[in-house]
Amino acid sequence: MNDLLVSIIIPTYNNADMIIEALDTVFNQTYANIEVIVVDDGSTDDTEKALLRYISSIQGEKKIIYHKQENSGAPSARNKGMEICKGAFVKFLDSDDGLFDEHVIAKQVDCIVSGENDIVFGNENFYFNTFTQENFIKKRGNLIDTTIPETFFANHPITSAFMIRKDKLQRFSWDLTLKSGQEFFLLFQFYLNKLKFGYHNDNVVNVRVHNSPHRISNQSKNKRAPNDLILLRRMSDELNNNPDAKKLFSNSMLKKFIPLAYSAYRSGAEQQASESLKFLRANYITKGTDFDSYLILNTDKLAHFMGYAMYKLFTAIKK
Repeated sequence: MNDLLVSIIIPTYNNADMIIEALDTVFNQTYANIEVIVVDDGSTDDTEKALLRYISSIQGEKKIIYHKQENSGAPSARNKGMEICKGAFVKFLDSDDGLFDEHVIAKQVDCIVSGENDIVFGNENFYFNTFTQENFIKKRGNLIDTTIPETFFANHPITSAFMIRKDKLQRFSWDLTLKSGQEFFLLFQFYLNKLKFGYHNDNVVNVRVHNSPHRISNQSKNKRAPNDLILLRRMSDELNNNPDAKKLFSNSMLKKFIPLAYSAYRSGAEQQASESLKFLRANYITKGTDFDSYLILNTDKLAHFMGYAMYKLFTAIKK
């Protein structure tokens, strides 16, 4: 079973200088049965030329499929890769990241098979611009307990860190309405639908933090605020279909979205902050509960502080 095909889906956009490095980490794997699907999301730089040159250089040695589409965003590109791929297991890799070493795919396949897991993930190593020790930022990765939502919110993997069974993945798709947080929302759906998460304490991906204007994380908090509100509503739609899960997740939803609303408020996006708080109050705080007491009893110090900083705004909102 450990020789089943693994599909690695790599979306890219105007990333000619980094995607070849990402591909080298894929084709250096000890696990042999791999197909790579590169979905070019309408690049206007030399990405296509670089990819076609690379494909020509390895022709007959490795399986790589190149598909170019009109610019529609990374979620659309990943969905297209899912349509094309043939593997029993699927792994996504952002074109500015790289697999940690040559054993990543073998270890993740083994973790899925031996642990009878649906989705597996390992540790993420973050670097600024280049994957060198002097540019190392942090290491991230830990267990997810399906009975403790806080562990999901704290430890959910990034896009490039997980591998999933295709027969589980094909029930879902990347959400095209979200401008950021798409992997978080997809993983949230996995979690709510009781997919079995398996964590293995191995380094699996090098993540590049850089100043590209195409990175959503480089946008101002003001620009991200409308998307945070959409994410809040989309997650709540999922929870409304599962009352037991909603009760379990209420505290975690407050911990996640009160700080985001605070950041939006501080950056000048007062309308989105107000709408987020109104939505949180209506959906996740029990009627008649004093907000100050709720924060003291149920949230960590950071959310508590942020809640007080916005108290006047919050209490001005009518339920």
